[in-house]
Formats: sequence, structure tokens, C-alpha cells
Amino acid sequence: MHMNRRTADIDDAGHCRIYFKSFLPYNLYLEEKEDIDSLVNNITDFHYWCASRALTLDRKYAKEIGLNQIKEVEQEVFADRPQYYEMFAQRLELLKTVAGV
Repeated sequence: MHMNRRTADIDDAGHCRIYFKSFLPYNLYLEEKEDIDSLVNNITDFHYWCASRALTLDRKYAKEIGLNQIKEVEQEVFADRPQYYEMFAQRLELLKTVAGV
């Protein structure tokens, strides 16, 4: 997708349709050929592109994601050790204050 414009479409078998080649990412190589090599290459290249794609996050959302992960760990770790929870809760509040969340 480029903005709200679909640039290409690929299915599970590797068949693809390219609508706007000029808007495809530079490191994504797709071919509209129907031979087995092209179909396999389309699938492989698409999966590689997805796996290597760097997602940019707003700093605020990155902080929220990190703090949510801390909350999940907190629930697991302190389920059977309530005596340590108070110390952890104080440190978490300090971290939130420093992070500005």
C-alpha cells in the first residue's frame, strides 16, 4: 500500500498482480510471471521483506508497549511472592514518571 493506494497483490501460491510498480518498496521484488521459479521467488521475497521491515513507532507508543510488557511480567513474577510487589510497584511508578507516561 502507498497511502490508500494498493500497489501490488500477492496470494499464498505466489501469483501476484502489480498495480503501481513505481510505488513498490525498493527491496521487494515481485514478478507477474506464472512459472514455478517466479512464484516461489515471489513468496520468498515477500516473506523476507515482511521480516526485515523496520517499523517506526512514535516514542509515546514505544514507551506504552514497554510498560505494558513490564505489567505482564509483573503479574507472572509476583503471583506467588507478594512481599516483593511493593518494592517493584514503587520502582515502576518511578520509571513511569521518568518516561513521562
